Amino acid sequence: MKFALCACLLMPMLSFAQTGIDLKKEEAAIRNLIAHPDQIKTTNDAILWSGAEPRPSVGSQRTPPFTEAQVEKRRNVKRSVAEIKRIDIASSGDLAYEYATGTLDFDLDVTPPRHRTIQRAWLSVWKKVNGEWRIAAQFSRPLDEPFVIPRAQ
Repeated sequence: MKFALCACLLMPMLSFAQTGIDLKKEEAAIRNLIAHPDQIKTTNDAILWSGAEPRPSVGSQRTPPFTEAQVEKRRNVKRSVAEIKRIDIASSGDLAYEYATGTLDFDLDVTPPRHRTIQRAWLSVWKKVNGEWRIAAQFSRPLDEPFVIPRAQ
């Protein structure tokens, strides 16, 4: 019984000793980037998809948004601070995922002008490239909005 208790307490230390990777430090680095979104970079082949586009953008090839999303008419766009629900770092220390929620606020430049707040959630895959955490994939979607089947054309 004492051996089992000692083993449970020592395993995390042995894991760190074997890999030399401080997973708490890596998580703190990602949390710091999330707190400063202007510092976040993506990988060259990043896959990004939000509810505004019909399919993901891959690398430098951007997918145009749905016309109904009115992205070109959005003004005063503000993103809330992310509410991180989970971050998990791979034991290798070079991959991680994050699940978070937040809001997207903007004014629509239409007649009459409208303000819109979208509650959203996203899942990001982080990859360490040359010692720097970058987003390799991110999928986001509005919360509490039903999926609408497109009309036949």
